[in-house]
Amino acid sequence: MRNEVNEITDTFSVPGGVFVIPAAPYYGTFEGPGPLISSDLGAGDRVRTVISRATTITGHRELEANLYMIRVGPYFEYPLSEKFTAFGNVGLNLVIGDMDFSYTETVEFEGNVRATRQDSGSETDFLVGLYAGMGISYAIDENWSVFAGAQFQTAGKSVSKEGGKEALLDMSKAIVVNIGVSYSF
Repeated sequence: MRNEVNEITDTFSVPGGVFVIPAAPYYGTFEGPGPLISSDLGAGDRVRTVISRATTITGHRELEANLYMIRVGPYFEYPLSEKFTAFGNVGLNLVIGDMDFSYTETVEFEGNVRATRQDSGSETDFLVGLYAGMGISYAIDENWSVFAGAQFQTAGKSVSKEGGKEALLDMSKAIVVNIGVSYSF
């Protein structure tokens, strides 16, 4: 993945009277902390250079989600002939989304690795929406039938944020296609 980054260099003046900067850690003397860089920067005290460079970000992102749905609403059937039946349903869609999100990434430019980041976390959300579906079934015999149908469902969105990154589980528009065989006894 190619991205643009900005390199910012801040330059601060060394306070007067300082000729040699001591090795770290330097804590000053008992009389005071020693020379300090002023946080009140005036014109010319700070030089900022912004250089845009192309960079490469590589990594791995993973969203794993378990969805638990409860649909509450009426179901109806209407016989079209002796063998064919139309069916439909509509109602409230309740979803519990249990998500695990993780990522690792490496930022490189000018051939050097500048940053390596990783994070992970879990999120559980309760989403509420609606559903509506319809289909048709064909009776092979007294006990066996085949069916096909489709269902539109909505339940909103769930966002998991970790370390400045986010993963989106979008359940706002989903179409479920059902094809199967049923047995009645």
